[in-house]
Amino acid sequence: MIQTFGDVINEPPNYQEEIVLEILPSPTIPFSQRWRNNSLSADFLADYLTTFLPFDVEKQEELKNTISYIANELLENAMKFNDKTSQHSIRIKLRLYSDNLLFFVTNSISLHTMAVFQAKLQKLTNNDPQELWVEQLKNNLKESNQSESGLGLLTMFLHYEAKLRWQFENFKTDPKVVVVTTIVQLAI
Repeated sequence: MIQTFGDVINEPPNYQEEIVLEILPSPTIPFSQRWRNNSLSADFLADYLTTFLPFDVEKQEELKNTISYIANELLENAMKFNDKTSQHSIRIKLRLYSDNLLFFVTNSISLHTMAVFQAKLQKLTNNDPQELWVEQLKNNLKESNQSESGLGLLTMFLHYEAKLRWQFENFKTDPKVVVVTTIVQLAI
């Protein structure tokens, strides 16, 4: 059974270009060492895709920065919340169409993480993103020692006018592991 949250995203049948990056978990490499590679991976994906965009250099640079930001946020979330016990890979796929770009990021999560995340998604998808942005900024000011800002997904909604969708699907039953796919649609 697949549970979904967020916007309806209609994927056109034909894409112009696609790139996939898959990261396999390693018990010997610490999370902190992998963390710094998220921005390198995001920059690579953005550099690769923007070469296919028929825009002037200034517009290409703007889109490259946007693609890199979104890919980095998605990779950071996938790495941070990935179920380390499942040995399921983290996968990011970008598909370029004539007028939009789709990001697909897949990772595994525990049942506890899924429940917490789905509650956040309920709040995110049923409230005004601008109000949530202000609320999150206030919370961040109150709790200066927290390690995450909580602004990544809100930034995608507000500043990049992206559509977001999440799909949850059972992957393994013993122990129970769920795979979540985050889909982001960006108009170009």
